[in-house]
Amino acid sequence: MAIKLIVTQEFGDYPRGCEITEPEAIAAVLDGDNATNVVKVNAPDPEPAE
Repeated sequence: MAIKLIVTQEFGDYPRGCEITEPEAIAAVLDGDNATNVVKVNAPDPEPAE
């Protein structure tokens, strides 16, 4: 199962409630000063293309 971040405190271009789903953006946020402004949640795996 993949993860996504939900913004709990606005920062940068991310408003409160925004979902961050791109792996590069997730890594950058968690490694930076804004890691305390998000919560990590499970995200469903993408549906396979038919």
